[in-house]
Amino acid sequence: MSTTLNAVAMITENDVNIKVVDKFLDNVHNKRGVDISFNNINYSIHTKNGKRQILNNLYGLCKSGTVTAILGPSGGGKTSLLNVLSKKIKANKQVELSGEVMANGQTFSNQQFAQFSGYVMQNDILFETLTVKECLHFAADLKLDGDQQQKNHRVIEMIHQLKLEKCQDTQIGGHFVRGISGGERKRVNIGQELITNPSVLFLDEPTSGLDSFTAYIVCSILRDFAKQHNKTVIMSIHQPNTDIWNLFDQVFLLVQGNYIYQGPVQESISYFSTVGLVCPVHQCPPDFFMSYMTARERNEKLHPNLIENCKNVLAQKTLDSLQTVRTDQIEYSSLQTTFFYQVKKVAQRNIKQMKRNPLMVRSRLVQTIFMSLFIGLVYLNQPTLHKNSNIQEAYNRKGVLFTACMANFMASQMGVILNFPLEKPVFLREENTKYYSTFSYLLGKLCLEYVILFFFPVIYSSIMYFMVGLNDTSADHFFFFVLVCILMGYCGAALGLISGSAFSNLRTITAVQPLFMLPFTLFSGFFKNRKDFAAWIGWIEFLSPFRYGLEALVTNEFENIDSPIDMIAQNDYTIGKWHCALILFGFFIGFMILANLTLYSKRGTIQ
Repeated sequence: MSTTLNAVAMITENDVNIKVVDKFLDNVHNKRGVDISFNNINYSIHTKNGKRQILNNLYGLCKSGTVTAILGPSGGGKTSLLNVLSKKIKANKQVELSGEVMANGQTFSNQQFAQFSGYVMQNDILFETLTVKECLHFAADLKLDGDQQQKNHRVIEMIHQLKLEKCQDTQIGGHFVRGISGGERKRVNIGQELITNPSVLFLDEPTSGLDSFTAYIVCSILRDFAKQHNKTVIMSIHQPNTDIWNLFDQVFLLVQGNYIYQGPVQESISYFSTVGLVCPVHQCPPDFFMSYMTARERNEKLHPNLIENCKNVLAQKTLDSLQTVRTDQIEYSSLQTTFFYQVKKVAQRNIKQMKRNPLMVRSRLVQTIFMSLFIGLVYLNQPTLHKNSNIQEAYNRKGVLFTACMANFMASQMGVILNFPLEKPVFLREENTKYYSTFSYLLGKLCLEYVILFFFPVIYSSIMYFMVGLNDTSADHFFFFVLVCILMGYCGAALGLISGSAFSNLRTITAVQPLFMLPFTLFSGFFKNRKDFAAWIGWIEFLSPFRYGLEALVTNEFENIDSPIDMIAQNDYTIGKWHCALILFGFFIGFMILANLTLYSKRGTIQ
C-alpha cells in the first residue's frame, strides 16, 4: 500500500514539474514580435587620407517573422550596416553617425539591445575545452530565469532544435584539442544567443567557412526560428547559393554603401530585368547580381545608374512601409543574476578548463623548478657573512635577492600575457550579451588562478633559498622571503592582466612590456643607488614594485647578520620590510583595479 502511495506521489510530482517546465517554456517562446526600422543612416570615418563614407542615407524595415539578408561585395558596407542596426557603432571624433534606428517605433540603447536581441559574430568564439552542452548550459544559467530543471529542459530543447544531439558531449575543440566540426561550432555559437529566444537576432556572415550543405542547414534553422516564433532575423551574407537565397524574405544589395536593390527576394529578378540586367534561367541569382556588384572596372557607369534607379523606383515604396511598423511595447528582459552567482559560474567554468587542459600549470611548474635549481646552482652555498668577509660576497647576496624579485614577477606576468588575450574575445562577447559584469568575471576567473600562483613562489623559495644558503638564523626570515616572492608574483600577474586587457594582439603586448619593465628595473635601486637618482626623474622609483620588493628582501637578509658593509644604510632603506610588503600588496590591489577599469572600457567593442 505504501509503495503504491509513493508511486502515485512521484507521478503527481513529475506532472507538476512537467507543467512548471511547460509554463516556463511557454513564457520563453511567447514573446511579441519586434520590427526593426531605420531611416537616413549615414556612417563615415575620418582617415589620414580624409573622410571616407561607409553608408550613405540608408533606410529600411525588417518585420517580425521574416529573414532579411544584407548582400554585397567586400567593403560594400554590409557588416557596417549590421553593426549600426545593432548599436555596436558609436559616434566619436573619428566616426560620424547619424540617422534613426528603432524597434517597434521606439529608439533603444546598446544596453537595451541585449535585453531583447542577440548578436552572433562571424568568428565562432568559444572555449575549446568545454562541451557543446556545457556551453549552452553556461548561457542558460546566466541568461534565463527559473530553476535548474527548467534551464536544463531549455538546453535539451535547444540541442534538439539545432540538431546537435550526436555531439552534445563532445568538446568544442581548437588548436590543442580535437573537437566538433565547423558547422557544429557555428550552431553552438548561434545557440548561445537563441537560448533566451530573442525577439531580434543579428548575424554577421553565419555561413562563413561552411560548405554549401552545412550553410543551408544553418540558414534553414534560422528561417524556422523566424517563422515559427515570429522573430526578426537579420544577417549579412557574402554569396549564398540558390537554395539559401530562396530561404530569405527580403534582401538589401549594397555597393559602396548604397542600395542597388531593396525589397522581396521574389521581385529582385524582375526588377533587374527592367534595368536591362536579365538573369539567365539556370544561373544562381545572387551569383548574377554579385558579378555586376564586384566588377567595378566594366561597371563604373552602371553602378551610379543602379543606385539612382533604386532611389527613384524603390525608395518611396520602402519609406511608405515604414509607416506600417508595429508599435507594440517591447518586452525587455531585465533578468540580472546576482554578483556571487556570476562569480560562481565563471569560477566553475575556469576549474573545468584547467582540469581538461593542465598544460599551462604543468609548464609553469616545470619552469619554476628548473629556474630555482638553475639560480640555486649559480649562487650555490654562498659563504656565511661576517665582519671580515669580502664586500663582493655581500653584493652577491643582494644579486640573488634581486633575481628572486625578477624571476617571480616575470614568470607570473608572462603566464597571464600568454593566456589571457586568448580568452578576452570570449569575455567581450559574453559581456556584450550581459552574462556578467566585468568585476564578477575577473573575480571568478582569478580566484582559482591566484590560489595556484600562491604555490609557485613557495616551490621556488623552498629550493633556491637553502641551495644558496640565505639567512637561516630564524624561520621568520624564510617565511618572509616566501611572502615577498608571492607578492611579487601577484604584482606581475596583475600587470600582465592590464596589458592583456588593453591590447588584443600578442605581438603588441610583448612589444609594450619593455616600456613597463625597463623603468621598473632601472629604478629598483639595484643598478644605481637610489641616493644618486636625479631629482627630476627619481620619482619613478616610487612606482616600481622592484624597489619595494628588493628593499624588503635586503632588509630581511641583512638585519640580523654581521656584514662587511651595512647594506641597509648604504642603500638608504628606511621604510622597513613589513611596510614594503604592505606597499607591494597595495600595488597588487592598484594593478587589479586598473585591469578592471581597462577591461571595463573595452566592453561593447566590435571584435
